[in-house]
Amino acid sequence: MDLAISALQVFVKSLPIDVLFNIYSFGSTYKKMFEKYQIISEPVVNRCKNLIADLKPDMGSTFLLEALKDALSCKDDGYE
Repeated sequence: MDLAISALQVFVKSLPIDVLFNIYSFGSTYKKMFEKYQIISEPVVNRCKNLIADLKPDMGSTFLLEALKDALSCKDDGYE
């Protein structure tokens, strides 16, 4: 899990400024890290680093389909 957390932190730090993004955790259910998509900025990256460090493999199974459907549905729910 430590390697996955490190990889996700590197990925978030590598995103260009002003890109919209969100992070999904998934298992038997899924959840978004943020209610709405975030625009990458230094404060958001710093907040993500803390949230990512607290991720735990505690969501049960590895059902990815529903999380992918939600992420790819491109709902226009705005952003913060």
